[in-house]
Amino acid sequence: MAILHALRLFSVSTYSSSHLIVESNSRVALSWINCVKRRPWDKWHIFNEIDSLLLSVGDVSFTHVFR
Repeated sequence: MAILHALRLFSVSTYSSSHLIVESNSRVALSWINCVKRRPWDKWHIFNEIDSLLLSVGDVSFTHVFR
């Protein structure tokens, strides 16, 4: 998942104390990030890591962009 890779890279970068804006053209992926109840059960290990990275990075916002 691209969002996971972006958070991994950002968390180890020298910019990790800055604000991160993640843009995605997938409303489904953004709904999975924003609403725990919508997450697929078989991907919980991915979302656990995403949640952990979001807590460690801190200032992250997600935005939907159209194709």
